[in-house]
Amino acid sequence: MRQFIDALVVNPDANVSAAAGDTRFRMAAIFSGSAAKMLAARLRRAQVQLIAPPESFFVTRGEPRLEPGEMDRAATWASGLAERLSMAQRRIA
Repeated sequence: MRQFIDALVVNPDANVSAAAGDTRFRMAAIFSGSAAKMLAARLRRAQVQLIAPPESFFVTRGEPRLEPGEMDRAATWASGLAERLSMAQRRIA
């Protein structure tokens, strides 16, 4: 993903939007890191407009699956992204 984002060239007039999300273990991001925050920073440097703050969704240790409630939280986040994109498209049109 880093290579893709680092190679990304966006025309500032193209009005490109994106969002960044990741999965990680539930612990302070200072210890686990956040791919979403790193991707968001790289996207901003590439002149991409972020439509939402970076978001992390938590997975269990051992068997890789989302923690209880995280699927609903991710669905709510995705619905919010869709709504923001829809509003942005209406403003452009």
